[in-house]
Amino acid sequence: FLPSFGIADEREKRTLDAVVATPVRLGEVVAAKGLLGFLLAVPMAVVTLWINRALPGRPLALLVVLAVAGALLVVLGLVYGTVARNVTAVFTLIKGTGFLLLAPAVFYLFPSWPQWIARLFPTYWVINPVYEVAMQGAGLGAVWKELAIALALGVLLGGLLAATTRRLGRQLGSA
Repeated sequence: FLPSFGIADEREKRTLDAVVATPVRLGEVVAAKGLLGFLLAVPMAVVTLWINRALPGRPLALLVVLAVAGALLVVLGLVYGTVARNVTAVFTLIKGTGFLLLAPAVFYLFPSWPQWIARLFPTYWVINPVYEVAMQGAGLGAVWKELAIALALGVLLGGLLAATTRRLGRQLGSA
């Protein structure tokens, strides 16, 4: 959620107003925030898995899965940031939707529950591949369908992000 907080904080402090008055486009600022979030998230995920001794024997598969997961979640964070008017609103969005983001993990704790329900949550499509590769030693061949769905969700969220970024640009231009 670092990208969402970065955008919301700059919007609240009105530094984004100054940015739209320069040759730098708002989309470039949003992309830079996303890249920063991605470049921090993926290595931190690797470190977290390493600390918990969950690094698999297939490091390339893990990096691919974490890259897809990082990209999808960064785009989601950017949507949050472009929609929220301030940092408080980002916190509200995170708290209000947090159960949707984390719900698939609960199904690993309760394997007797119907597992198909976990697939209804968008984050399942990145949580399950990470689990399969990191904990079960699966390769990319075993998780490629989930990754394809995650990428498709990322494209849909990317469209939403483009719309929310344009909307934010219009709001900043009229402020």
